[in-house]
Amino acid sequence: MNPTTPLPPPPPTSPPGAPKTPPRARLAPPDPEALALEAATRIAVGAAVVAAVAIHNAGGDPVGEREEAIMAENQGKSQVDIDRLISTDRGLEMLRLRGIMRR
Repeated sequence: MNPTTPLPPPPPTSPPGAPKTPPRARLAPPDPEALALEAATRIAVGAAVVAAVAIHNAGGDPVGEREEAIMAENQGKSQVDIDRLISTDRGLEMLRLRGIMRR
């Protein structure tokens, strides 16, 4: 090699702590209207649960009434769909967590 010819530059290397994959794009900030709707829903469900506990303590069956209301609202759907709606209902979930079941 000619002593006046410069050596080719070394291949670029990443620093030892550099991530191997590119960073993911950041999510957009939450929509204020969606946040307000979620907060209002959470408050309404909480109030419904408090009322249902009072009904249960007075001898009523709020879980049975809610399940019957869900069935009445979804008469054209299959039993599997209705069972899924009942099992995922927020109010019924919160009542189950408090140990309140259908009488």
